[in-house]
Amino acid sequence: MKCIECGADIFDGVKKCPYCKTLTVNATENEKFKDFDIKYTITSEEQVRKIQETAKGPKKNALEKYLAERRAAKRAARRAARRGEPVPKKLSGRKQAAMQIEENPFLRDTAVPETGDESVKTYTRVPKTTESREMKSKKTKPQFKSFDLKSIKLQFLMKNVALVGGAAVVLALAVVLVVALASAFSSDEKIASYTYAKDNSMYMVYKGKNLLISEKVIEDNYVRKVDADEGTLISAERAAKNAGIVHSSKDGKTTFFFEDYDPETNSGRLRLIKNGKIKKIKTISDAVHNSIVMTKDGEKLLFLQTADKNGDMGVLYYWEKGMEDPFKVATDIDHDTFEFSEDGKWAIFLQNLNRVEMRGDMYAKNLAKLKDEKVKLDSNVCKLFGPSNDGDSHLYAKDFDTNDSSFDIYAINKKNRILRLGERTIKNPVIQRKKNNIFILGLADDGTGNLYNVNVDSGKKEKIATGVNNVLLMSEDEKTVIYDKVYSEKIADYYAYTRGKQPVKIAGNIVVDYNIVGTNPQMACTKDAGKILYISEFEAFKGGGKLMLCEYKKGRIVSDELVAEDVYSCFRAEDGNFVFTKEYSPSRKVFDVYLFDGKDQKLLKEEVAPEMFGVSKSGDDIYYVSNYNIEGSYGTLERMDTKGNSEELASEVFGFSISSFEDIMFYRNLNADNGSFDMCLIEDEKSNWKEINTAVNEILTF
Repeated sequence: MKCIECGADIFDGVKKCPYCKTLTVNATENEKFKDFDIKYTITSEEQVRKIQETAKGPKKNALEKYLAERRAAKRAARRAARRGEPVPKKLSGRKQAAMQIEENPFLRDTAVPETGDESVKTYTRVPKTTESREMKSKKTKPQFKSFDLKSIKLQFLMKNVALVGGAAVVLALAVVLVVALASAFSSDEKIASYTYAKDNSMYMVYKGKNLLISEKVIEDNYVRKVDADEGTLISAERAAKNAGIVHSSKDGKTTFFFEDYDPETNSGRLRLIKNGKIKKIKTISDAVHNSIVMTKDGEKLLFLQTADKNGDMGVLYYWEKGMEDPFKVATDIDHDTFEFSEDGKWAIFLQNLNRVEMRGDMYAKNLAKLKDEKVKLDSNVCKLFGPSNDGDSHLYAKDFDTNDSSFDIYAINKKNRILRLGERTIKNPVIQRKKNNIFILGLADDGTGNLYNVNVDSGKKEKIATGVNNVLLMSEDEKTVIYDKVYSEKIADYYAYTRGKQPVKIAGNIVVDYNIVGTNPQMACTKDAGKILYISEFEAFKGGGKLMLCEYKKGRIVSDELVAEDVYSCFRAEDGNFVFTKEYSPSRKVFDVYLFDGKDQKLLKEEVAPEMFGVSKSGDDIYYVSNYNIEGSYGTLERMDTKGNSEELASEVFGFSISSFEDIMFYRNLNADNGSFDMCLIEDEKSNWKEINTAVNEILTF
C-alpha cells in the first residue's frame, strides 16, 4: 500500500508511515498493531518479520513451563517443614530444555527496474545505514575486546538454556571460547579467489572450489559482432579481461563483477558474491559504468550509472551492506573522480568537472547521515589522491595549468583547514604509511622534478634533490627512499636518501628503455635498502650487463663491487639473498639461474626460458619449466628452494602464473586454433595439483 500523505510504498497493516509519520487507514481498523513501535523502519525482511511478530502479541517463552516447575522446586526446598515433598519429576534427571534456533531471513536477489534514463530504483526517503541500524545494539551490547569471560557475558547463554550438570557447563564454556576465537581471528583472514572466462561464462575459484557465477559475461550484440567479424575485434573473453570487470576486496571475501557487459559502452550489470556463496549472488544495479570504488572490506561501494562510453556525465550512487537499493548521491560525475575517506564514512567527489580546463567542484557527502546535504570543500579541483596516512586529511590537486599540465597539491583536514603542500607538479604524490608525510615532485624548468618531503599537518617541506624523474621505492621503515635521474629516456642513475643525511648515488648506467630490457628487472633491493643489486650497461645483443652490489648504510656507501657479467635479470629472495639470471642465449632463448647470498653465487638451474621463470613473492622458491619443447610449446613445471632442492610438479606445461598468495596456476593443452587451454592449480606449499577446468579462454583475475 502507499502512504496517503507522502506516497511512499509501505507494508499493509502499518499503523503509521515510517517516513512522514502519517496515520494510515489501519490506525483505527487494526487494533492488533496498537503496540507496534515505529522505530522499525521497513526496509528489510528482518524488520518485516519483527512487525509480524509484534502483531501476534507477546511470544510465549518456550521454557516457561520448565522454569515454572523449577521455581516450584525451589520454593519447596526453602520450606523446612515441606522438604520431604518430592521434587517435580522433570527436574530429577539431566534433561535439558531444547534451544530454539531462529532462522536467518533469506536475502533475495531483486531485479532493478529500468525507468527512463535512470535504471536504478532509488530511495525517495533516506534509508537507514548499517551504522544507524547497529547504533542501538552497540549501546546495549558490550564490545568484545579480550578473552575476559565477563566481557563474553556467559550469563546471557545461561538465561536462555538451562544447563544441568558439570559436563554441560564445560561444553558451554568450550563453545563460547571457540566462537570468541573464531570472531577474533576470522576478520584478519585473507581468502585466495580467482576468476576466469570460458565460453562467455565466468567462473570463480574460491578456497579451491570451482564455481560458476555468471552465464553471460559479454552482452549478445558484441558477441554477434565478433562472430561476424574478420579478426578486427577481440574475443568476448579477451574484452572482459582487458576491461577488468572483476573487483575484489582486500581480504578476498567480497567480489563485485559485471555480467552482460558491453565493451563499447564500458557498462553492464553489477553483481556481488560474498564468501563464495553462489546462491546468494546479489544484483546491485544495471547499466553501471566500469568505474567503481569500494572500501577495503568491500562493505561499501560507490559507482557510476548512465555515464557515456568514456565514463563521464554519470550519476553517482552509494551502496552498502544491508541496502536493498542504491542511494543517489549526485549527478554530472565523471569516472575516477570519487572515493571514500579513510574510515569509509564520507564520499569525496568532483562535480561539474570541465575536462578541457580540468576544473571542478569538490564535495563531501556524509554516508552516515544521507539526509544531510553534500558539503562543498573547494573549487578548481582536478584530481583526488586519497587520504593521508593518519586519515585526518584528504589530498587533492587543483589549479590545473593547460600549458604544461601541471597542478598544485593541497590537503584538507577534518576541520576544513586547507593547506597547499606542493606547487607546479605533474606527478601524483607518494604517500608514506608510517609517518604523516608525502614525497612531491615539483616541476622544474628543464622538465625534471625537484623532490620534496612534506608534512601533511604543517605543510613544512624539505628539499631533497633536483633533476629527479621518479620515486622508485622506500625501505620498510620508510627512513630511506630511492629515486632515479633519467638521461635521454634510456639510461638512469639511482640515488638513495636517508632522513638527516645527504643523497648519494648508489647505481649508475642502468638501462630503463622498455624496448631494450622489456619486463626484466634491472634492480633488486633488501627490505632495509642496505643491499642494492643492479645491472649496469645492459646490452641486449650481448645477453646482459654487469651485475653490481652496492652496500648502503646510514646514508653512505660501504662498498660497490662487481658480482658477475652477462646478467639478464635480478630478483630479491628470502633472508637477504638474491636470484639472478645470466648467459642468455638469444638464439636458443634460454638462460641459467643463480643464487647470490651477498658473497658467493651458486648455480641453481641451467637453460630456463625467460617466459617460463618466476620467483615467489616471499622469495623462498623459484618456479620454472624445464626441458622446454619449442615445437610442442610445453615442458615440465618444477619448483626449487634457495638451497637448490627441486621437485617436479607437473608435465606438459606451457605456462604458469604466481599469485600474491603464492598459489601456482599453470596451463596445459594449448589449442592453437582458438587459444584455449586447460587450467590447473597448485595451492601454496602443496605439491599435488588439480585440474580446475578445460578449454578455458582467459584468466580474469589471479
